[in-house]
Amino acid sequence: MIGFRVDANEHIASGHLMRCLSIAEECIQNGEEVIFIMADRINVSMEEKLVNKHIPYIILDSDWTRLDNELSLLAKVIEQKNLSWLVVDSYYATATYLKALECYTRVLYIDDLNKEKYEISSLLRYSQWPDDRSYIDKYRNSDISLLVGMKYTPLRKEFAVGRSIKLQDRENAILITTGGTDICNVTGKLLEMLGNYRDFSGYHKYVIVGGMNAFEIELNRIAAQDSTVSIHKNVSNIDEYMRKCKYAVSAGGTTLYELCACQTPTVCFSFADNQLDFARAMGERRIMMFAGDAREDRYTCEGVVCKMSDYMGDKVMPDSIEHRIISGLALFKNNPEIARTYAQRMGRLVDGKGAKRIADFLNLDEGRKLH
Repeated sequence: MIGFRVDANEHIASGHLMRCLSIAEECIQNGEEVIFIMADRINVSMEEKLVNKHIPYIILDSDWTRLDNELSLLAKVIEQKNLSWLVVDSYYATATYLKALECYTRVLYIDDLNKEKYEISSLLRYSQWPDDRSYIDKYRNSDISLLVGMKYTPLRKEFAVGRSIKLQDRENAILITTGGTDICNVTGKLLEMLGNYRDFSGYHKYVIVGGMNAFEIELNRIAAQDSTVSIHKNVSNIDEYMRKCKYAVSAGGTTLYELCACQTPTVCFSFADNQLDFARAMGERRIMMFAGDAREDRYTCEGVVCKMSDYMGDKVMPDSIEHRIISGLALFKNNPEIARTYAQRMGRLVDGKGAKRIADFLNLDEGRKLH
């Protein structure tokens, strides 16, 4: 049996549980039993996902911010369930905590932050770019097994299905998604501008609204007045929207990996510190167009920050992030070869099979070393 130590309460983004769930489902496909272990009661929507998939879970009744204090409780679960692996996904996991767990079972830690050097069986760091070997060099003289690179991005199995639809065969439509929130109302302002932009007058705009979007009423008002705008909430099939739309606009986060797997040319932006570096790197590496940070205008379309300027020169509109997003979309529309090139780069970066690769590794006898 494989355990997943992850929390999903009102303070923790659902992405942690979702990526563990993706790995767990692939483990089940491999014939393994799985169990989820949480500190406290999880939020209702996440609990429903586990229940609907018939995945058992245990509540430790511990403090999710002080994992070191739960070691004795967790050790009992590991021994009772005879866990062959424990996958840990928490920013509050310390090197001491993880090393202690290694005394009871093999530990795989999902390491997003790269803060410490860990003494455990395996580490997963899927955010590493292909040409960056710093993480591998960090553990060069260690016996640890490293799962490094975006080929290990643990997306839901829907994103690994078949080849992407060719751009010329897709609907003339734009997908707009910002995750759970949209603190700067980029979506509303963008829709208003797109409504006046002739190049996209015949394009449908599919808007995915997050559960904490404070501007939902305004977005519904826009949709009521514009038949080319449709609002969708609590969608379970976002991969279908990604594959059928010709272009996408997205805030940073896991959604960018998903769009890569679907090979949908994307203009990305950020509105949070933890989104900025990755979204900007997407622009620097010509994987997506990066329109900047919505919170302020210091990230403009100059130099490597936004590659739109390389193609459009003075035609880039720097007035606002919404203008820059439209500039990126127009670049894709008016230059099909550029759009195809970006789509191909996206697909090469993330193919949607990361969760299966992780599950296959966990299923190997004694966790055969991978480098």
